[in-house]
Amino acid sequence: MITIILPNHSKAAERFAAQELRRILKKCAQTESVIIADGEKFDIPAISIGKTSVTSIKDCEVTEELLNEDGFVVCGDGKILSIRGAWERGTLYGVYDVIEKFLGVKFLTADYTYYPKSVHFAIPVVNYREVPSFTIRNYRCYQTEHNPLFCARRRVTPLYGKNIAKYGYALSHRCLDEGHNTLSIIRHDVYNDTHPEFFGGLGKEDEICWLNGLDENYEYINDGKLSVVGLLIDFVKKTVAKHKHCNCVSIMQWDTFTESQGKRCLEVSKKYGSSAAPIILSLNAVCREVQKWSDKYLNGRRIKIITFAYIYSEKAPVVYGDNGEIKLLDEKIKAHENLVVQIAPAEANFAYEIYSDKQLYSCFYPDLRYDRMFKEWNAVCKEIAIFGYESNGCERLFYFPNLQTYKNNLKYYKSIGVSIMDSLAQIYRYSGFQTDMKAYVFSKLLWNMEENTEKLVKEFCEYYYGIAAEDVLKMIQLFEDRISYLKETLGAEFSAGMHMNRYGTEVNAEWYPVSFLDEAMNVIKGALKKTASSDLSVGEKKRLKKRLTSVLITPERMKIFLGAEHSGGKKQWLKDMKKFFAHCRLAGVEYLSTDANVDVIPETGIVYGGSIENNIKYYFGNEERI
Repeated sequence: MITIILPNHSKAAERFAAQELRRILKKCAQTESVIIADGEKFDIPAISIGKTSVTSIKDCEVTEELLNEDGFVVCGDGKILSIRGAWERGTLYGVYDVIEKFLGVKFLTADYTYYPKSVHFAIPVVNYREVPSFTIRNYRCYQTEHNPLFCARRRVTPLYGKNIAKYGYALSHRCLDEGHNTLSIIRHDVYNDTHPEFFGGLGKEDEICWLNGLDENYEYINDGKLSVVGLLIDFVKKTVAKHKHCNCVSIMQWDTFTESQGKRCLEVSKKYGSSAAPIILSLNAVCREVQKWSDKYLNGRRIKIITFAYIYSEKAPVVYGDNGEIKLLDEKIKAHENLVVQIAPAEANFAYEIYSDKQLYSCFYPDLRYDRMFKEWNAVCKEIAIFGYESNGCERLFYFPNLQTYKNNLKYYKSIGVSIMDSLAQIYRYSGFQTDMKAYVFSKLLWNMEENTEKLVKEFCEYYYGIAAEDVLKMIQLFEDRISYLKETLGAEFSAGMHMNRYGTEVNAEWYPVSFLDEAMNVIKGALKKTASSDLSVGEKKRLKKRLTSVLITPERMKIFLGAEHSGGKKQWLKDMKKFFAHCRLAGVEYLSTDANVDVIPETGIVYGGSIENNIKYYFGNEERI
C-alpha cells in the first residue's frame, strides 16, 4: 500500500494527478494506494504531490523563474517521494514524468497509451529537476487541438478548452492567442463610417492605421478621444481583467500581404526601412500604457504583448553599420521589454536548418534569408516567439523531411532567446503516421533538446507498431536516406518547404523514382501480411492494420501524384487510385490537404486538394464502393 498525500487546499490538477497516479500504480504495478489530505496520519511508503508538510522540496526550489513556469522537482529518499512544480500544472507534469520514468508508461497517441504489466515499483532514491526549453510549447495537431488530457500527458500547452483545470488549463489561462486579430479588435463595420482614419485604406480587409493615437514622439495621446492605439490599450486591459491569470495577449496583424496604407504609416515604414516599424512603435506605446495601469491596479503584474513578424512585416527595422554590424536607427524603434515578436517562417525549407546557407528566402523579401532575419530581429527585441510550420500544409500525406533538422532548429531558437515555440502540424481530424510519430518526438525535444531523435523515433515505433516496428523503421530509414542523398546531390535546389501555397513540387519521378516508392510500399505490405498471419487477437490485428495502412498511404500517395505515365498507363493509375482511396478510408483520412475544394493541376489532371469523398466523386462518379 502506498499513501498519496495532497495539500489541504489542493488544486484540481493536483487532485487529478493523484487519481492518475493511483490508477496507473494499480494497473502497472498491481499496487494499491490511498489518497489523503496533508496532516492525516499515514504510513510509508508515501508520495507527496504539491506543497505539503512532508515534502522535502522547498519553496525556493520551485519558483516559476527557476522552472520556466511549467517545470518541476522530484525528490525521493526511498521512503517518501516528493513531486512539486511552481504551480499546479508543473506538479501534474511532474507526476506524469514519474509515471513514465518509473512505471514505464508511454503516452503514444491520444487514443493509445502503452501500459507495461507487472512492474516492480518502489520509492526511488532520486533528486532531479525538469525544466522545459520553452515557456509555451505547442505542437498543433488534431490530437493536441482537441484533447487537453493528451496535452497534459505530453506536457505541451493545450490551445483551447474552458473546463480543463484538472488538466492544467488551456493556453488562454496564461496567454490569450487569437492569431491575426487586429481587424477583429478594430472592426471596419463598427468604425469605418465614423473613423475612416483608423484604417489604411477603404477596403474591408485593409489593415489598421497603427500610428493613429500617437504624437510625434510616438507617445500615446490620452485626450479622451477614440484612437487606434487607445482601442488596443483598452482591449488588452479588458482581456487581462477578464482573465485574471493571463499575462500575455496577442495583437497581430491581419493575414494580408498589404501593409497599412495610411500616409503616416507609409512614411514611418520608409524612414526605418521596414513595414514592421509602425507596428513596433504602436505596440511599444500600448506596452507602456498597459504596464502603468498594471503597476497601479494589478500590483505590477507584467503584461506582455505578442505580435507577428509575418509576410509584409518580416523584415526588422534595422540598419547596417560600416563594418556590417546590425544596429537601430534610433532607440525609439527598439521593442519594449514587454513586447514579444513572433516570427512565422512560412516559406522555410525544413530539409535544412533555419540558419543554413541553403535555406529558402523569405516569401515577401526575396533577398532576406532566414538566418539574417533572425539576427536582425534579435537586435530589435528582447524576446522572440516562433510560429513554425512543421508539416506540408498542402499535401499532408507526402513524406515531410524535417526529422534531421528539427532538433538543431530548436537549439538555435533557444540560443537567440525564443520563449514560445508554437508548431503547426496537421490540425484536421486525421493526424497520420508522421504527425503521430513527430508529436511524440517533438514533445520530448521541447523539454530536452539533448534527446536523441533517432532513439525517440525507434521508441515510438516499437511501442506503437509492435511486431511491425522494424518494417516501419525500415521505411522511415529509406526516406531519410533518400532525403540525405537529395540534399547532398541537389543542395539548395532541394526544395522541401512548408508549401502551404505550393502543390507538391518537391515530389517528382527524378527525386522519388517509382522503384523507390514501390520499395517503400512493399516494406509495409510485408508488414501487413506479417500482421495478418500472426497470433495476435482479432482486435489487435485490426488496430495494427489501421496503423500500418496509415504508413502505407504515404508512398502510395506520392506514387499516384507522379501521374498516369508512371503507373503503367491511365487504366492502372485509376486502379491504384481506387486502392489508395480505400486505404484512406481505412486509415481515417478525410482530406488530402488543407484545401477544402477539389482542384486539378491542368498539366497532369491530378487532384491535389479537397476531401477524399470529393476526390472519389471526381474520378469515379457515383460508384458506391471503392
